[in-house]
Amino acid sequence: MARGDSNRIWLLQELGTENGFLLRSADRGRTFQVQQGGFVFHANQGARRRMNQHADVDPRDGDHLVFGDQLGLWRTVDGGETIAEVEGLPAPSAADAGQAGYTGVKFDRFGPYRPGRTLRVMVNAGGRFFLSDDGAATFREVTDTASAHAGSHSQQGEWLADGRYLTH
Repeated sequence: MARGDSNRIWLLQELGTENGFLLRSADRGRTFQVQQGGFVFHANQGARRRMNQHADVDPRDGDHLVFGDQLGLWRTVDGGETIAEVEGLPAPSAADAGQAGYTGVKFDRFGPYRPGRTLRVMVNAGGRFFLSDDGAATFREVTDTASAHAGSHSQQGEWLADGRYLTH
């Protein structure tokens, strides 16, 4: 759901193998508009059942969504009219002998921002953590920092008000 606008709902829906869709509603879920298809979620297979938070909506911009699938990390800044793969990230890996994919997508609602856009975002792929400081345009690996106290099998986390990212 877009923060600040409870009428807007985003939904990642898989309708069969390798046939996932991004859907958007502007009327609290009464109707949905298909924004784009062809994503590979496999959200209920193996270890991915425990790896929630495949997507997050920017807390300052309901048109800015970042989400992961089995193949990569995706981003829209215009409410889903255009969706592009985030470049420069390695192919997602698997953790715990599960399915590969990007999970643990989380905007830092306490962190830095420029008018209308949150700048800091963390994502996970197979126990590796990647941080963006530019609103998910680019990422760099921060695995050693993010998982120093949680072990290598952490799949998600929460931003704390003091700027730390707590993995679990």
